[in-house]
Parts: sequence; C-alpha cells; structure tokens
Amino acid sequence: MKWTDLVDRFKRASGLTDRQVEALAAAEKRRATRVRRQVALLGFRESGEKLSLLAIEFGASGLRVECAARLQKGEVLKLALEHGKKHVSDIDTDDDAPSVRVVWVRRPGDLPNHQVGLAFVVDTPEQRRAAAHFVLDDCRVGIRDPRESRKLPRVRAEMEALVQTADGATIAAKARDIALGGVLLDVPRSMERGTSFDLKVFLPDAEQALVCRAEVVRCARVGTKTHEVGAAFTSVAENHRERLVACLSEMLRRKA
Repeated sequence: MKWTDLVDRFKRASGLTDRQVEALAAAEKRRATRVRRQVALLGFRESGEKLSLLAIEFGASGLRVECAARLQKGEVLKLALEHGKKHVSDIDTDDDAPSVRVVWVRRPGDLPNHQVGLAFVVDTPEQRRAAAHFVLDDCRVGIRDPRESRKLPRVRAEMEALVQTADGATIAAKARDIALGGVLLDVPRSMERGTSFDLKVFLPDAEQALVCRAEVVRCARVGTKTHEVGAAFTSVAENHRERLVACLSEMLRRKA
C-alpha cells in the first residue's frame, strides 16, 4: 500500500477533512515548541501607560500573557521584567527592551483577565538581539525539550572547537550542544573535573568564534579515543556573550 493511500484511509476513518488534519499537525508542531513558564512582566504602551502582565507561555517568535486591561490587535508594547534591575522610566528609550505586537486577544469564559498573544518585533538586528536577551537571558526560558531539567535552554549542533589547556597545548574538539551557561564537548583526552581552560567555539554563521574561559564540570569516556566533557563558562566578554545569545536565538528559531 502506498503512503498516500494509507493517509487517505486514515482521513476517511477519522472523518477529518484535509484542512482539519493540517490544523492538527500545525497545532502539534506549535505545542512542541512552546515552554510554559510564569514570569511577571511590565508592558509599556506608546502612550507611556504601564501594564502588569503575567507571561504564561513562551515560543520562538513570541509569548502568551494574561492582562487585566484590554489590548488592541496590532498595538505595540515594550516589555520588561517586573522586578528587573532597570528603572521603569528608562524602558521607553532603552534599545535593549524588546518590542512586541498584539496579534490576538481573548477573554476565556467569565475570567477577569484577557489572554493576549504577543509577537516579537524583530525587523532589525537590534530588535532580534533584544528579543533573544529577553527570552534566553532575562526570563531564563527558551524553546527546548520539556524533559530537560536545566534552567537555561541548550541547542544541539555540531561545531568545531579548540581547547587550550594551562600547559599550552591546543586540542581540536567538537561541540555537540551549547547554552548560555556552558557547552558539551567531545575531546580526544580526559580532563579532570575543576580544570580551567581557554575555549574557542566556531558558532554557525558567525563571522567570529566565541572565545571564553571555561571549567570542566564532568568528564566521561564514551569511546576508545573520545571523552565527553561538560564545561561551564566562567568568563565571557560582553561582546562574545551577545554573539552567543544571537546565535542561540537564531538556532532555536530555525528548529521551531
């Protein structure tokens, strides 16, 4: 039996139309790339009005929030953490504050709050960087496997890396996944836990490599000539951290 015949039989048995099957598939994909997390936020209207928001779900391109005030579709807000470090009066002129656009507004049943779908405004590199910082760094969430217990999202990708040890040796390695807080490496030799080293990771599509200081947190032998090393970043220059945030955001968006 051909695959197309099998699909047609399934559609007939389920009683679903082509459009309904496509909608179910789209909903399943969307559900797989959403992270449910409650974060208290502030939203700033263009008029300067401040709104209390509760983020309840994050996605690659936006988030879902609850809000007592009714927002208008197409309205643009700037976001900030409710208990963030910055003074609220600085948000309106702060390029690091992400902008979002209201894409839908619903009021489920008799509940007092509205649920609002917000999409990040990412028309410029600065806006993309602000959105990435906000989700990955400020809110500590990301699009990741729900079974992951880590606070910081990580992305699986094959990347070339160089490890430079204290004795001056330079070792070619492979980075298999990376996060804001560290990286998983395949290294051709054992490395003792607690060892500090200089690391260079060649991020996808980046003009320059990520250069930082790292420390071994675990090491396990996974083959006759390979050791799996989990390393935590201990020192990353701000411009390299920005590069990492932007790269992670782009890789997460592509996987969404």
